[in-house]
Amino acid sequence: MISDYGASRWRITAGEPLQWGREIKLGELNEDFTSLEIIRCTAPIHLIKAVDEDADLLEDSKQTLKKPSADERT
Repeated sequence: MISDYGASRWRITAGEPLQWGREIKLGELNEDFTSLEIIRCTAPIHLIKAVDEDADLLEDSKQTLKKPSADERT
């Protein structure tokens, strides 16, 4: 995790699924280590301002946000 607004994922070789965690365990290396991809993912920030048709702020409005499960993500 880099911050509240982004995270890092990694993989040792191209085409592998991305991994996450604070440590990258390589195990015992018997040859040169030549590849490690680190990918920074930035989280979107959504700002919601609820207004009526006259652009007046709706003070008592409530919003909800549903984060998709891993199965729903593409």
